[in-house]
Amino acid sequence: MANLISSSLLLIITLLGTFHGFSQEFVRNGNIVTYRGNKFEYLPQGQPDTQTIVDPVTNKKVVKITTKDPVPTKMNGIRIYNTDEVDAKPAPAEKIGTLELYIVKGLSTELNKLSNGNYFLYVSNVIVDDKGKVVYYEYDGLTSERNKNKISADVKKALEKQIDPLLNSAPGFTPGKLKGRPVIVRTDIMLSMFRIAVKNHKATMVRAF
Repeated sequence: MANLISSSLLLIITLLGTFHGFSQEFVRNGNIVTYRGNKFEYLPQGQPDTQTIVDPVTNKKVVKITTKDPVPTKMNGIRIYNTDEVDAKPAPAEKIGTLELYIVKGLSTELNKLSNGNYFLYVSNVIVDDKGKVVYYEYDGLTSERNKNKISADVKKALEKQIDPLLNSAPGFTPGKLKGRPVIVRTDIMLSMFRIAVKNHKATMVRAF
């Protein structure tokens, strides 16, 4: 029972402490994040998985409950669909190519200041509403590959300042659809799937995985 209680507390802590790198426009209250006037509800993905394992120290059986990180599941009380639940995924405007490329180009002034090496930008949980607008995202900063290169505080601060207006003004998408009806979709966009390669103060985006 103690293990079950501990796991429940861990789940609550996870729900309350998952959000990193948010600008001042993100306001968290429990599992609700308010951003630009919209409320996004976070819940764990799927049902908790219960496993019985043997503690290597005590050699006794221990019940362990694990869950995946919480994700936004509702916007203003309306369901947010995953890309595998819709008939048509949100499609970016042709003029931007992909949202990942749009982001890297928009941040290129700062990225070009980095020293030679490989870097990763962490943008995920990008949500496109039923009108095709990017209405939500998570930004968890910039790191160098294997932390080889030092990133100046000025560059980090500038990126944090620029990412929000950049995404808020992103060209519209064709909204995702379910049974012919436009719906809100949490896209599978994950910028960390790409490597930001910098050479001679020129940043380029290369698929990493």
